[in-house]
Amino acid sequence: NLLSDDQRRWLAITPKLTASISFVSTAFIIWDVLRSKTKRGHTYHQFIVALSVCDLIIAVGTFFSTWPIPASEQESAWRASGTQQTCTAQGFFLQFTITAPLYNGSLSLYYLLMITFNWGERRLKRMRLWVH
Repeated sequence: NLLSDDQRRWLAITPKLTASISFVSTAFIIWDVLRSKTKRGHTYHQFIVALSVCDLIIAVGTFFSTWPIPASEQESAWRASGTQQTCTAQGFFLQFTITAPLYNGSLSLYYLLMITFNWGERRLKRMRLWVH
């Protein structure tokens, strides 16, 4: 094994800390948008909520860190206690990481159309259907 026990431990614990912070922060963003009827109606906030929902899913998958890894890998992954099925499930949830650059691209397009081409909310709502 190339890593010491302390290194393996920190590689397993750190994602739990960062995922917890991400989960709470992202949940607050969703709550803030959804509680406001005005924000819920704007294209920008709809993109932000969609991105945030995907971030919540990613945070959950990240939080589990090494737990879903099969127990047979205990020597290489600290506190690995899962099965092949739990490892596969975690992999499914972590595939949502692709959504972050896609939604950031949508936000970039939103800003390009709004700022450079002076698109209004009505036109942006039509565009939203194609990139959402």
